[in-house]
Amino acid sequence: MADGSPGPTVLRARPVLLLALGYVSVIAAIDAVAPPSFLVMNLIVAGPVIAALAASARVVLLTGLYAAACGSILTAWPNHFWGTRYHIGLTMTFVSVTAAAAVAAEVRRRFEVAAWRAESDRRALASIVETSDESIIATDLAGHITVWNRGACELFGYPASEAIGHHLDMTYRPRDAGHIAESLQRVGKGDRIHEPDVELVRSDGEVANVSVVLSPIRDATGNVCGICEIVHDISEQKRIEERERERSERAQNAQHLQSLGQLAGGIAHDFNNLLAIIGNYADLVDEQVAGHDGARADLDRIRVAADRATGLARQLIVFARGEPTPTAVFDLNTTVVESHSLLARTLGTHIQLVTRPAPDPVPIDADQGQINQVLLNLAINARDAMPDGGTIVVEAGIADVDDQTSHVQPALPPGRYARLAVSDTGTGMSADVAAHIFEPFFSTKPQGEGTGIGLATVYGIISHAGGGIHVYSELNIGTTMRVYLPLAPLGSGAEAAAVTDVVRGDGQVVLVVDDEDDLRAVVERILIRAGYAVMTCSNGEAALPLAVSGRCDLLLSDLIMPGMSGRRLAELVRERAPELPVLFMSGYSDGLLIAKGAFDLRIPIVQKPFTAAALSRAIHRALSSARAGHPVRVD
Repeated sequence: MADGSPGPTVLRARPVLLLALGYVSVIAAIDAVAPPSFLVMNLIVAGPVIAALAASARVVLLTGLYAAACGSILTAWPNHFWGTRYHIGLTMTFVSVTAAAAVAAEVRRRFEVAAWRAESDRRALASIVETSDESIIATDLAGHITVWNRGACELFGYPASEAIGHHLDMTYRPRDAGHIAESLQRVGKGDRIHEPDVELVRSDGEVANVSVVLSPIRDATGNVCGICEIVHDISEQKRIEERERERSERAQNAQHLQSLGQLAGGIAHDFNNLLAIIGNYADLVDEQVAGHDGARADLDRIRVAADRATGLARQLIVFARGEPTPTAVFDLNTTVVESHSLLARTLGTHIQLVTRPAPDPVPIDADQGQINQVLLNLAINARDAMPDGGTIVVEAGIADVDDQTSHVQPALPPGRYARLAVSDTGTGMSADVAAHIFEPFFSTKPQGEGTGIGLATVYGIISHAGGGIHVYSELNIGTTMRVYLPLAPLGSGAEAAAVTDVVRGDGQVVLVVDDEDDLRAVVERILIRAGYAVMTCSNGEAALPLAVSGRCDLLLSDLIMPGMSGRRLAELVRERAPELPVLFMSGYSDGLLIAKGAFDLRIPIVQKPFTAAALSRAIHRALSSARAGHPVRVD
């Protein structure tokens, strides 16, 4: 490292210097012992030339000085040319050759340093590209992949060996082939393209939301010789934005219902005043028309109408939360059990009623009369959705709610809640209808068959009790309404915390099958955070080969899906891979599904909406029971 140049030059400087000095020494020794007629000292001039191979001017100068010294000594003895023209010419030759060799060595050194630095920069850049978490892909001008880094492997699922050489459109949907061809053509002309939200396709067929930047790669002359594509996965960002949008919509909906409640409450109070006037004046007129049967019959009709209007006003006040009511702690199971006889008479013989109390007490602090009214209104609403008959299931239980539990109105803080579920096999409703069902006077029933107050009253009672309600419905399949109410204090805080903890996995592979993209994505996120590996499919047809391939440890499937249902998928899996544990998830209550015979009682089910803790516990139980060879139960 004497000359301070980079590694490649420094390593060979010393050996070349020794070689050059050795050459000069050998020539000088030969000339010293040779007869006068055999003169070889002029060959010493080649020493600096040899030293130039070191690409170091310092090595050349040292060799040149040594050569000049040897030459001067030899001209004095034994050749006796000191001071002659030959001596002067030989010295000038040494000096000029040394200078020329030093210049050549310096030029070569600079070229080597530049090449070494360029190679070092290239390797550093290649290392950065390869280890980057961003997906970096390079193609030729035709779009064939030449570089596929680690980030691209992780995002798309293809190893570099499978991707390199294929066309870039392998990551795009077939319908986007024309668009990618146009983009490649534009970038080939020198344009830079930024697409902030694009859907690309992974190796398993799943769609990833990404932002894409396409830039030209230029050679040393400035001509475009390739294309660089940088892909940033924004799926998580989109999920966060979607959750924020849902939260905002729920908040706006709650605010909207609150405003409606204030309006309805104000109208109801004023309406009650008017009804009081109507009723009292009807009584006064009744006293004055004694003996006029026709007039008294008309007054009776006025009183009946006023009473009905008073009932509507009272329900509006309940919706507006304008009347405080005394509360007491009671078991929700009692309400479910005692409701059977009353509801059976009210609903009619064309409705099959199933009540399922929880195995353990479900204590709540509420007005029992109002909870009975909630149950009655929900059951009547379910009956009206089944004009040709059907099944209604009423269930009590305990459920967890967290910030992932969406569409509970109004939104609830995370925790454990009592759950009252009313399910039907009726006509169901669209998402647009479900968004308005709690608004006063909103009704899908024919004119004269409904007031539109029943569900508004339910909402008012539930929200006044500190609870919320979740609606799950599919057209032509049915509806499940879940009421969440605060549990009366039970046990210690440590016990409450234990049931909300996520039970972690140990790298087991879970195959998630659901036709809803957003739900599939959030389940995947929950399971990955809980320590599981995840494969996802959007339908049973695609999931079946993966389920029986031996690549997964548990099948987690939605029960009702277009095409192959979860039940049919489980049946086929049980035939081909009977050892694989299966866990269902569904928006309908398990009581309704059992009543309809919609799933195998031996297969556990976790009900939507579920929390991360509830899902992880269900999967842990399913895996543990499968290992032990026991049936599994999910709360």
